[in-house]
Amino acid sequence: MSTTERDIELVNDSLERCDSQGEFLDAFYRRFFAASSEIADKFKNTDLRRQKRMLRESFYVLLLAYGGDEAAWSLLEERAVRHSRTGLDVEPRLYNIWLDCLIETVREFDTRADGNTVRAWRRVMDKGIAFMAERY
Repeated sequence: MSTTERDIELVNDSLERCDSQGEFLDAFYRRFFAASSEIADKFKNTDLRRQKRMLRESFYVLLLAYGGDEAAWSLLEERAVRHSRTGLDVEPRLYNIWLDCLIETVREFDTRADGNTVRAWRRVMDKGIAFMAERY
């Protein structure tokens, strides 16, 4: 099994364990908003139910893209444009905070997340973050 395939498997399984508990994304957003008033302000008028659905979907789209699925990269392109300076103006520096909060939340909810799992999450998410940042 390639590193890419193993990363996809580790992240997918971890995400399923986290998501099965029902509060994973709520806990992530609480942590993310608490990390910065700037971040909290960006979400003040956001429908969080819709936002959580979109984030969950984005995880799976990113896993597909990481595995080389071109259609998934096209979907991520749309999200990158939406988050760019001409859209929601999400500065690339905020993605590092996002990732740190995500990893902390994964560690909280996935008791089986070992170093390999966390590194897989970082590799997969880093690829998506780089893609978004390049299009800022």
